[in-house]
Amino acid sequence: MRSPLLLNLTTAVTVQIRIEVEGVDPDKFPKDIQRVNISLTPESGTFKVDAPSQVAPDEYEAQLLGSERYRISVTPPPAYYSKALSYNGVALADLTGFTAVSSTLSTLRLILSNHPGVVEVHAPAGSGVYLWRDEAKFDDLIVGDRRVFQQVVEGRARFAGLRPGRYHAFLADLSSPLTQTRIDEALPRAKVVTVEEDQTVSVDLAVP
Repeated sequence: MRSPLLLNLTTAVTVQIRIEVEGVDPDKFPKDIQRVNISLTPESGTFKVDAPSQVAPDEYEAQLLGSERYRISVTPPPAYYSKALSYNGVALADLTGFTAVSSTLSTLRLILSNHPGVVEVHAPAGSGVYLWRDEAKFDDLIVGDRRVFQQVVEGRARFAGLRPGRYHAFLADLSSPLTQTRIDEALPRAKVVTVEEDQTVSVDLAVP
């Protein structure tokens, strides 16, 4: 190149992700969540981030770029749900995203609860069912997440590990992949159910 190459440099950020369980002593970290699936995706989509590395049963570490916003996806075991998220001591209203500050070390604190809700969906055998939470983002969908999609076995699909809130249950079109357009088309016809902590509720898709 004849002219100088201009570069915009961003400070690298080391983010420590601390996992805690509400009401449980950190010294007695539950053995059944000593491996939680966590992924980070930059909203700009122009670069890729490696999955966080686990450095302790309750701690993960990731290398990020400062001043970038990231989506965080957490899949704990069915006995838990993600209840709260804070970044450098500041509680975040959005449990699925944060902006990495330009600092050499930051702390992302994830609080899990062991009091999730459960939704049991009754539907025709052999069909598939989606359970879509209010305000869920399609870009955060994890393929194979049993909190979102299940095949019906013996007339029932059981969605466990749910965050309290409002959900929309609808039958899947197994011939086509789920897209934002298909969700938008299905929601007006979906059956709505609200679940609280430690609550099991039922919804029937077997009849019109």
